[in-house]
Amino acid sequence: MALFERRDHLPLPPKGAKTYNTVCQYCNVGCGYKVYVWPVGEEGGPEKDQNAFGADFTNPQPPLVGLNYTETMHSVVQGRDGREYHVAIVPAQDSPINRGDYSIRGGTNALTTFSPTRGTQDRLRYPLLRLGDQFQAVTWQEALTLM
Repeated sequence: MALFERRDHLPLPPKGAKTYNTVCQYCNVGCGYKVYVWPVGEEGGPEKDQNAFGADFTNPQPPLVGLNYTETMHSVVQGRDGREYHVAIVPAQDSPINRGDYSIRGGTNALTTFSPTRGTQDRLRYPLLRLGDQFQAVTWQEALTLM
C-alpha cells in the first residue's frame, strides 16, 4: 500500500494563480517554497506559457533537473469565502538554500493545509483554556490577555 494516494493527473496552476513565497515548516534550514493558489474549476495548460510554473509539461521532465511537483505538493482547501481552492506548494527554483530541491518532509507541506474533508479537520481552530480536567474554548483576545 502506498503511503500517499497516487494520481494520474495533477492540476496545474493557471497563469493568474496567486503566488506566495514561504519556507519549509519542518526544520530550521529555511528551504524556500512557492505557494500557488487558484480556484477549483480553473486549471493551467501543459505548455510553459499556459501555467504559472512556466514549465513545459508536453514532454516528460528531464531527470534531476525538472520541476518537482508531486501528489504530496498539492491540496484542496476551503477559502474564507466558502469556495474551494487548489494549493500547490513546490520547492522554489530561485531559493539559494535548496535551489528547487526538497526533503521528503518539505515535499508534504501542502498536506498540512487545513481542510474540513481531510485529517486536518481535527486541528485546533481556536484557543482552549484548561479548567480543572477539561478544556473550554475562549476567544483569541482572552487567550492573549492570559498570556
